[in-house]
Amino acid sequence: MARMSKAAIGRRLGLHPATVRKFAPADSVGKLIAQTEQRAHLVDDYVEYLHRQ
Repeated sequence: MARMSKAAIGRRLGLHPATVRKFAPADSVGKLIAQTEQRAHLVDDYVEYLHRQ
């Protein structure tokens, strides 16, 4: 099977070139899945109050 350029992959899949560049080097699905980090927010101390309102 012939190798495709990243630009060709993007055109074929309808993806933005930056998206193709971001995901092309991944060697597993796990690296493609976004890992969310819990960051502190200014409202963290008030979440329960806000939910009650």
